[in-house]
Amino acid sequence: MIARLPALLTRRALLAGAATAILARPAAATAGLPVPPTGTLAFKAFRNGSPLGSHELRFAQSGDTLVVTIAVDYRVKLGPIPVFHYTLRATETWRAGRIAEMRADIDDNGTQTATTLQRVADGLLVEGAKSGKYTAPANALPASHWNRHELDGPMINPDGGELMQFTVADRGAQPIKGADGVSIPATRFDLIGPDHIDLWYDADQMWCGLQAVVKDNSVVTYERT
Repeated sequence: MIARLPALLTRRALLAGAATAILARPAAATAGLPVPPTGTLAFKAFRNGSPLGSHELRFAQSGDTLVVTIAVDYRVKLGPIPVFHYTLRATETWRAGRIAEMRADIDDNGTQTATTLQRVADGLLVEGAKSGKYTAPANALPASHWNRHELDGPMINPDGGELMQFTVADRGAQPIKGADGVSIPATRFDLIGPDHIDLWYDADQMWCGLQAVVKDNSVVTYERT
């Protein structure tokens, strides 16, 4: 799920990213989904150690329905001059622990596209600027990274709609630094496929970090705030 910077970032690695609105009643109501008790996950994004932008997720619960809203904002500057911007605004709707629908609106340096997903009888009906319209397997999940179960099957790229298959390697316990400089105990997973992404999840299965090597060999990292 990495949004594509002009030759700097591939758009599929990081996108995914993530969403949120909150929930006053965690656990049972979310049918096992890893919803943060604060209702928010937020990250600072960096490229080769320099600030790139932000990625925020918010979770809102109503009965057995969970709505996750995602806001990704990147900006690349050459000195004081902005040379590239990327935004993604997405909403995922989950019912009884299953993804029901998603819509993502993307502004890729002025080019605007959208990706939609809708659960149907035989899977997930997806339509995106890169993928066109197709039916994904019923166990596919949006590559928004907040739900660790996306690692268990195919992923749908919120930016473009492509179905992505990764080989996932569990690298075991590996702490990762948060935005406050404090180390977070976590497990690292390496994803090899359309892109190379490393994801970290804490003991509560909450997403807590990301690292991706992108097309120009620069490194994008996330620090949870």
